[in-house]
Amino acid sequence: MKKVLIIFNPRAGKNSSRKTQDDIIRTFKDYGFFVTEKVTTCVGDATEIVKHNVDSHDLVVCCGGDGTFNEAVNGMVSAETTVPLMYLPMGTTNDLANTIGVTKDLKSQIELYLKGSIHSYDIGKFNDRHFTYVASFGVGADASYNTSQKWKNRLGYLAYLLNGFVFGLPHQIKNLKPHHMIVETDEGIIDDNFYFGAVSNSNEVGGIFKFNKKEIKLNDGVFEVIFVKKVRGVLDAFRLLKKIKDENYDGSQIINFKTTWAKITSDEELPWTLDGEFGGAHNNVEIGLLHDRVNLVSPPSKYFVSEEKEEKEEETEEVFAEEMAEIK
Repeated sequence: MKKVLIIFNPRAGKNSSRKTQDDIIRTFKDYGFFVTEKVTTCVGDATEIVKHNVDSHDLVVCCGGDGTFNEAVNGMVSAETTVPLMYLPMGTTNDLANTIGVTKDLKSQIELYLKGSIHSYDIGKFNDRHFTYVASFGVGADASYNTSQKWKNRLGYLAYLLNGFVFGLPHQIKNLKPHHMIVETDEGIIDDNFYFGAVSNSNEVGGIFKFNKKEIKLNDGVFEVIFVKKVRGVLDAFRLLKKIKDENYDGSQIINFKTTWAKITSDEELPWTLDGEFGGAHNNVEIGLLHDRVNLVSPPSKYFVSEEKEEKEEETEEVFAEEMAEIK
Protein backbone atom coordinates (compact mmCIF):
# COMPACT_ATOMS: atom_id res chain seq x y z
CA MET A 1 0.00 0.00 0.00
CA LYS A 2 1.40 3.40 -1.04
CA LYS A 3 1.65 6.01 1.71
CA VAL A 4 0.75 9.59 0.86
CA LEU A 5 1.39 12.71 2.96
CA ILE A 6 -1.24 15.38 2.18
CA ILE A 7 -0.61 18.96 3.30
CA PHE A 8 -3.58 21.33 3.39
CA ASN A 9 -3.41 25.11 3.65
CA PRO A 10 -6.94 26.07 4.81
CA ARG A 11 -6.33 29.74 3.96
CA ALA A 12 -5.40 29.21 0.30
CA GLY A 13 -7.87 30.46 -2.31
CA LYS A 14 -11.54 29.63 -2.06
CA ASN A 15 -11.53 25.84 -2.14
CA SER A 16 -9.99 24.66 1.13
CA SER A 17 -13.14 23.79 3.09
CA ARG A 18 -13.29 20.75 5.34
CA LYS A 19 -15.56 19.11 2.78
CA THR A 20 -12.95 19.62 0.07
CA GLN A 21 -10.27 18.11 2.29
CA ASP A 22 -12.46 15.10 3.08
CA ASP A 23 -13.15 14.56 -0.63
CA ILE A 24 -9.42 14.60 -1.40
CA ILE A 25 -8.64 12.11 1.37
CA ARG A 26 -11.49 9.84 0.29
CA THR A 27 -10.29 9.86 -3.32
CA PHE A 28 -6.78 8.78 -2.33
CA LYS A 29 -8.19 6.00 -0.16
CA ASP A 30 -10.35 4.83 -3.07
CA TYR A 31 -7.13 4.39 -5.05
CA GLY A 32 -5.66 2.28 -2.25
CA PHE A 33 -3.41 4.83 -0.55
CA PHE A 34 -2.71 5.00 3.15
CA VAL A 35 -3.24 8.70 3.98
CA THR A 36 -1.48 10.97 6.47
CA GLU A 37 -3.21 14.36 6.71
CA LYS A 38 -1.49 17.52 7.93
CA VAL A 39 -2.96 21.04 8.11
CA THR A 40 -0.76 24.16 8.15
CA THR A 41 -1.36 26.69 10.92
CA CYS A 42 1.30 29.34 10.27
CA VAL A 43 3.92 30.55 7.79
CA GLY A 44 6.68 27.97 7.30
CA ASP A 45 4.56 25.10 8.62
CA ALA A 46 4.53 23.18 5.33
CA THR A 47 8.33 23.16 5.26
CA GLU A 48 8.57 21.63 8.72
CA ILE A 49 5.81 19.10 8.00
CA VAL A 50 7.63 17.83 4.92
CA LYS A 51 11.07 17.75 6.59
CA HIS A 52 9.83 15.60 9.48
CA ASN A 53 7.45 13.28 7.60
CA VAL A 54 8.57 12.78 4.00
CA ASP A 55 10.91 9.83 4.57
CA SER A 56 8.09 7.56 5.72
CA HIS A 57 5.91 8.26 2.65
CA ASP A 58 5.91 7.42 -1.06
CA LEU A 59 4.27 10.65 -2.21
CA VAL A 60 3.79 14.19 -0.90
CA VAL A 61 0.74 16.19 -1.98
CA CYS A 62 0.61 19.97 -1.54
CA CYS A 63 -2.93 21.42 -1.45
CA GLY A 64 -2.60 25.21 -1.51
CA GLY A 65 -1.24 28.11 -3.51
CA ASP A 66 2.21 28.88 -4.90
CA GLY A 67 3.34 30.05 -1.45
CA THR A 68 2.41 26.73 0.15
CA PHE A 69 4.08 24.88 -2.71
CA ASN A 70 7.22 26.95 -2.17
CA GLU A 71 7.27 25.89 1.50
CA ALA A 72 6.76 22.24 0.56
CA VAL A 73 9.66 22.43 -1.91
CA ASN A 74 11.89 23.97 0.75
CA GLY A 75 11.05 20.99 2.95
CA MET A 76 11.83 18.52 0.15
CA VAL A 77 15.20 20.17 -0.52
CA SER A 78 16.10 20.27 3.19
CA ALA A 79 15.23 16.58 3.57
CA GLU A 80 17.33 15.72 0.49
CA THR A 81 14.57 13.41 -0.69
CA THR A 82 13.65 12.05 -4.11
CA VAL A 83 10.06 11.28 -3.11
CA PRO A 84 7.69 12.69 -5.79
CA LEU A 85 5.74 15.86 -5.07
CA MET A 86 2.20 16.45 -6.35
CA TYR A 87 0.78 19.98 -6.54
CA LEU A 88 -2.98 20.33 -6.18
CA PRO A 89 -3.51 24.08 -6.83
CA MET A 90 -5.96 25.85 -4.55
CA GLY A 91 -4.48 29.33 -4.46
CA THR A 92 -5.49 32.59 -6.11
CA THR A 93 -3.16 32.61 -9.13
CA ASN A 94 -1.27 29.27 -9.23
CA ASP A 95 1.30 30.55 -11.75
CA LEU A 96 3.47 27.44 -11.56
CA ALA A 97 0.53 25.06 -11.98
CA ASN A 98 -0.61 27.00 -15.05
CA THR A 99 2.87 26.79 -16.57
CA ILE A 100 3.28 23.03 -16.30
CA GLY A 101 -0.35 22.15 -16.98
CA VAL A 102 -1.19 20.84 -13.51
CA THR A 103 -4.95 20.92 -12.83
CA LYS A 104 -7.28 20.58 -9.86
CA ASP A 105 -8.56 17.28 -11.28
CA LEU A 106 -7.26 15.00 -8.54
CA LYS A 107 -8.10 11.70 -10.24
CA SER A 108 -6.12 12.62 -13.35
CA GLN A 109 -3.15 13.61 -11.18
CA ILE A 110 -3.26 10.34 -9.23
CA GLU A 111 -3.35 8.41 -12.50
CA LEU A 112 -0.33 10.39 -13.74
CA TYR A 113 1.54 9.35 -10.60
CA LEU A 114 0.54 5.69 -10.99
CA LYS A 115 1.69 5.78 -14.63
CA GLY A 116 5.04 7.24 -13.57
CA SER A 117 4.56 10.62 -15.22
CA ILE A 118 7.12 12.34 -13.00
CA HIS A 119 9.51 15.04 -14.19
CA SER A 120 12.59 16.49 -12.57
CA TYR A 121 12.39 20.19 -11.84
CA ASP A 122 15.08 22.82 -11.27
CA ILE A 123 14.93 24.77 -8.00
CA GLY A 124 16.44 28.18 -7.28
CA LYS A 125 18.54 28.90 -4.18
CA PHE A 126 18.17 32.43 -2.80
CA ASN A 127 20.78 32.99 -0.07
CA ASP A 128 19.66 30.39 2.50
CA ARG A 129 16.15 29.88 1.07
CA HIS A 130 14.75 28.31 -2.10
CA PHE A 131 12.23 29.34 -4.75
CA THR A 132 10.37 27.36 -7.35
CA TYR A 133 9.78 29.80 -10.19
CA VAL A 134 10.75 33.43 -9.47
CA ALA A 135 12.76 35.76 -7.24
CA SER A 136 12.06 39.42 -7.97
CA PHE A 137 12.39 42.99 -6.70
CA GLY A 138 11.12 46.42 -7.68
CA VAL A 139 7.93 47.98 -9.02
CA GLY A 140 4.92 45.68 -8.64
CA ALA A 141 6.92 42.82 -7.13
CA ASP A 142 5.20 43.29 -3.77
CA ALA A 143 1.63 43.25 -5.15
CA SER A 144 1.11 39.64 -4.06
CA TYR A 145 2.21 39.71 -0.44
CA ASN A 146 0.83 43.23 0.10
CA THR A 147 -2.66 42.14 -0.98
CA SER A 148 -4.79 40.96 1.94
CA GLN A 149 -5.91 37.33 2.08
CA LYS A 150 -9.49 38.58 2.52
CA TRP A 151 -9.44 40.30 -0.87
CA LYS A 152 -7.55 37.42 -2.52
CA ASN A 153 -10.32 35.04 -1.42
CA ARG A 154 -13.09 37.40 -2.57
CA LEU A 155 -11.67 38.64 -5.88
CA GLY A 156 -9.01 36.13 -6.87
CA TYR A 157 -6.44 37.41 -9.39
CA LEU A 158 -8.41 40.67 -9.76
CA ALA A 159 -7.25 41.56 -6.23
CA TYR A 160 -3.62 41.60 -7.41
CA LEU A 161 -4.44 43.80 -10.39
CA LEU A 162 -6.39 46.29 -8.27
CA ASN A 163 -3.77 46.48 -5.54
CA GLY A 164 -0.70 46.37 -7.76
CA PHE A 165 -1.78 48.52 -10.67
CA VAL A 166 -5.12 50.36 -10.35
CA PHE A 167 -4.41 51.63 -6.83
CA GLY A 168 -0.66 51.15 -6.65
CA LEU A 169 0.70 52.24 -10.04
CA PRO A 170 -0.01 56.02 -9.78
CA HIS A 171 1.78 56.14 -6.44
CA GLN A 172 4.64 54.00 -7.75
CA ILE A 173 5.17 56.14 -10.85
CA LYS A 174 5.09 59.32 -8.79
CA ASN A 175 7.77 57.95 -6.47
CA LEU A 176 9.56 55.95 -9.14
CA LYS A 177 13.30 55.75 -8.67
CA PRO A 178 15.83 53.21 -9.84
CA HIS A 179 18.09 51.13 -7.62
CA HIS A 180 21.80 51.08 -8.30
CA MET A 181 23.04 47.51 -8.56
CA ILE A 182 26.01 45.44 -9.56
CA VAL A 183 24.79 42.23 -11.19
CA GLU A 184 27.23 39.35 -11.75
CA THR A 185 26.11 36.38 -13.90
CA ASP A 186 27.37 34.01 -16.58
CA GLU A 187 27.03 36.96 -18.96
CA GLY A 188 29.52 39.08 -17.04
CA ILE A 189 29.11 42.12 -14.79
CA ILE A 190 26.41 44.78 -15.20
CA ASP A 191 26.68 48.03 -13.25
CA ASP A 192 23.48 50.02 -13.75
CA ASN A 193 20.25 51.38 -12.24
CA PHE A 194 17.14 49.17 -12.30
CA TYR A 195 13.44 49.59 -11.51
CA PHE A 196 12.61 45.90 -11.59
CA GLY A 197 14.42 42.61 -11.80
CA ALA A 198 13.56 38.91 -11.78
CA VAL A 199 15.43 35.62 -11.89
CA SER A 200 12.96 32.94 -12.91
CA ASN A 201 12.38 29.37 -14.00
CA SER A 202 9.11 29.96 -15.81
CA ASN A 203 7.65 30.97 -19.16
CA GLU A 204 6.51 34.29 -17.71
CA VAL A 205 6.97 36.61 -14.74
CA GLY A 206 3.95 37.98 -12.92
CA GLY A 207 1.74 37.46 -15.95
CA ILE A 208 3.45 40.50 -17.51
CA PHE A 209 6.85 39.54 -18.89
CA LYS A 210 6.54 36.59 -21.25
CA PHE A 211 9.39 34.59 -22.75
CA ASN A 212 9.74 32.62 -25.97
CA LYS A 213 7.97 29.38 -25.03
CA LYS A 214 10.10 27.38 -27.49
CA GLU A 215 13.19 28.26 -25.46
CA ILE A 216 11.82 27.65 -21.96
CA LYS A 217 12.57 24.39 -20.17
CA LEU A 218 12.00 23.92 -16.45
CA ASN A 219 14.82 21.42 -16.06
CA ASP A 220 17.48 22.70 -18.45
CA GLY A 221 19.84 23.98 -15.77
CA VAL A 222 19.47 27.72 -16.51
CA PHE A 223 17.42 30.67 -15.29
CA GLU A 224 15.66 33.32 -17.35
CA VAL A 225 16.70 36.80 -16.18
CA ILE A 226 14.97 40.10 -16.86
CA PHE A 227 15.87 43.62 -15.70
CA VAL A 228 14.08 46.91 -16.40
CA LYS A 229 15.98 50.20 -16.58
CA LYS A 230 15.50 53.74 -17.99
CA VAL A 231 11.94 54.70 -17.06
CA ARG A 232 11.61 58.49 -17.05
CA GLY A 233 8.09 59.49 -16.12
CA VAL A 234 4.63 58.33 -17.14
CA LEU A 235 5.06 58.54 -20.94
CA ASP A 236 8.24 56.48 -20.81
CA ALA A 237 6.42 53.97 -18.60
CA PHE A 238 3.74 53.53 -21.26
CA ARG A 239 6.41 53.05 -23.95
CA LEU A 240 7.87 50.39 -21.71
CA LEU A 241 4.48 48.69 -21.38
CA LYS A 242 4.22 48.53 -25.18
CA LYS A 243 7.65 46.90 -25.39
CA ILE A 244 6.58 44.37 -22.77
CA LYS A 245 3.37 43.65 -24.71
CA ASP A 246 5.37 43.12 -27.91
CA GLU A 247 8.00 41.05 -26.03
CA ASN A 248 10.57 43.50 -27.36
CA TYR A 249 13.47 43.00 -24.97
CA ASP A 250 16.05 44.86 -27.04
CA GLY A 251 18.42 45.78 -24.22
CA SER A 252 17.70 49.51 -24.22
CA GLN A 253 15.00 49.45 -21.52
CA ILE A 254 14.71 45.73 -20.86
CA ILE A 255 17.61 43.30 -20.48
CA ASN A 256 16.86 39.61 -20.98
CA PHE A 257 19.32 36.69 -20.87
CA LYS A 258 19.96 33.24 -19.36
CA THR A 259 22.32 32.29 -16.54
CA THR A 260 23.08 29.47 -14.10
CA TRP A 261 23.78 31.83 -11.17
CA ALA A 262 23.63 35.45 -10.09
CA LYS A 263 25.18 37.68 -7.46
CA ILE A 264 23.32 40.95 -6.98
CA THR A 265 24.58 43.80 -4.82
CA SER A 266 22.50 46.94 -4.24
CA ASP A 267 23.38 50.20 -2.48
CA GLU A 268 20.41 49.83 -0.15
CA GLU A 269 18.36 46.98 1.25
CA LEU A 270 15.51 46.08 -1.12
CA PRO A 271 12.46 43.90 -0.46
CA TRP A 272 12.45 40.73 -2.57
CA THR A 273 9.57 38.47 -3.48
CA LEU A 274 9.97 34.68 -3.68
CA ASP A 275 7.14 32.90 -5.50
CA GLY A 276 4.70 35.67 -4.58
CA GLU A 277 5.67 35.79 -0.90
CA PHE A 278 7.86 38.24 0.99
CA GLY A 279 11.47 37.07 0.79
CA GLY A 280 13.02 39.66 3.12
CA ALA A 281 14.99 42.87 2.52
CA HIS A 282 18.54 42.40 1.21
CA ASN A 283 21.39 44.35 -0.34
CA ASN A 284 23.48 41.24 -1.05
CA VAL A 285 21.82 38.35 -2.83
CA GLU A 286 23.36 35.14 -4.14
CA ILE A 287 21.21 33.00 -6.41
CA GLY A 288 22.13 29.47 -7.41
CA LEU A 289 20.43 26.66 -9.31
CA LEU A 290 19.75 23.14 -8.04
CA HIS A 291 19.43 21.10 -11.22
CA ASP A 292 16.78 18.32 -11.32
CA ARG A 293 16.28 18.78 -7.56
CA VAL A 294 12.57 17.96 -7.14
CA ASN A 295 10.56 15.17 -8.76
CA LEU A 296 7.22 16.63 -9.78
CA VAL A 297 4.07 14.69 -10.71
CA SER A 298 2.96 16.39 -13.91
CA PRO A 299 1.61 15.68 -17.39
CA PRO A 300 3.99 15.44 -20.37
CA SER A 301 4.94 19.00 -21.27
CA LYS A 302 7.06 20.86 -23.79
CA TYR A 303 8.57 22.68 -20.82
CA PHE A 304 10.45 19.58 -19.61
CA VAL A 305 13.61 18.34 -21.24
CA SER A 306 13.00 14.79 -22.41
CA GLU A 307 15.55 12.35 -21.01
CA GLU A 308 14.97 10.09 -24.01
CA LYS A 309 15.63 12.99 -26.36
CA GLU A 310 18.80 13.93 -24.47
CA GLU A 311 20.08 10.35 -24.72
CA LYS A 312 19.43 10.29 -28.48
CA GLU A 313 21.20 13.63 -28.88
CA GLU A 314 24.19 12.32 -26.92
CA GLU A 315 24.28 9.17 -29.08
CA THR A 316 24.14 11.33 -32.23
CA GLU A 317 27.01 13.49 -30.95
CA GLU A 318 29.09 10.37 -30.18
CA VAL A 319 28.48 8.90 -33.65
CA PHE A 320 29.37 12.25 -35.24
CA ALA A 321 32.58 12.43 -33.20
CA GLU A 322 33.55 8.89 -34.26
CA GLU A 323 32.86 9.67 -37.92
CA MET A 324 34.94 12.85 -37.74
CA ALA A 325 37.79 10.91 -36.12
CA GLU A 326 37.73 8.34 -38.98
CA ILE A 327 37.77 11.13 -41.56
CA LYS A 328 40.81 12.71 -39.89
